[in-house]
Amino acid sequence: MKYIEFCESIKNELQRMMGDGYDVKLERVLKNNHVAYEAIVILQKGRYIAPSVYLEQYYDSYKEGKNITDICLSIMVQYEKYKDGVELDSKKLMDYKQMKDSLFVKVINTAMNEELLQDMPHLNYYDLSMVAFLRIEDDGISNATMNISNGHLKIWDMDEDALFKDAINNTREKMPYRFSTMSDVMKEILYDKVKHYQHNVGNDEELDYALVQSIEAIEMSEKDTMYVLTNSNKMDGAVYLLFDDVMETIAEKMQSDLYIIPSSIHEVMILRKDKKIDYAELCNLVKDVNEKELDPREVLSDTIYIYERGKGIKWRNP
Repeated sequence: MKYIEFCESIKNELQRMMGDGYDVKLERVLKNNHVAYEAIVILQKGRYIAPSVYLEQYYDSYKEGKNITDICLSIMVQYEKYKDGVELDSKKLMDYKQMKDSLFVKVINTAMNEELLQDMPHLNYYDLSMVAFLRIEDDGISNATMNISNGHLKIWDMDEDALFKDAINNTREKMPYRFSTMSDVMKEILYDKVKHYQHNVGNDEELDYALVQSIEAIEMSEKDTMYVLTNSNKMDGAVYLLFDDVMETIAEKMQSDLYIIPSSIHEVMILRKDKKIDYAELCNLVKDVNEKELDPREVLSDTIYIYERGKGIKWRNP
């Protein structure tokens, strides 16, 4: 069975199993960078919002031999797990005062999200757009987010300027920028992997020794050549490249103009601007990584931005 046929079969079987008290729909959900997913939406009568259940992983189970009925039962379990938390959010969603403190900003590529941006308030910068989102932290759906649409502004009777003022303030206060050397980031990744291993398996003297050796190797390598700019949450942190005061602080600290490398929507890498670095070659490297290595949803741009002290970002297509 082909994927779209599978999706239709799941929708029809779920509707049969759940009965007339529910409306089961198959929807195309558009994500960042025009990546789209097929999702089942189960809306109980009398409710106004429902969780989306993406079907790709269930299609993999089907290809491995799981039957349609068992897959539908799994989807129903997921629905029951999340439906009450989502309904609670729907009641709060009507009241801007309750939502205000959960608003943040992130940055996405303008051209790659042309369709998505048609229904979203946004601010354009270079080849990028700043957009607002809600961070949801209810039980069971921690770290879930929801993009702010033009419909939200109408419900709240809010204008775009006021929305972004609140979202930017929250971003600065609750997810402040984090500027680190690449070596510090690599050491942190190693520590996290070891902690995860120890939590699941237990202590291992050989692993501890390997960790020490790896950290020593990192510290002996060339220092302070590349830096990482993100936020305290390490998610959607690339937006800080649009904050002039943050970039000026970094440029002054490094006593140099800067190359800003858009490694993903979550972070950017910072290099001192050096005549020895070939700008076009650097752009080609970023483009190659974006095409071959990065999750398509996390690509930010193929462009290298130049920050000049006291002047701001200089942008040009490579």
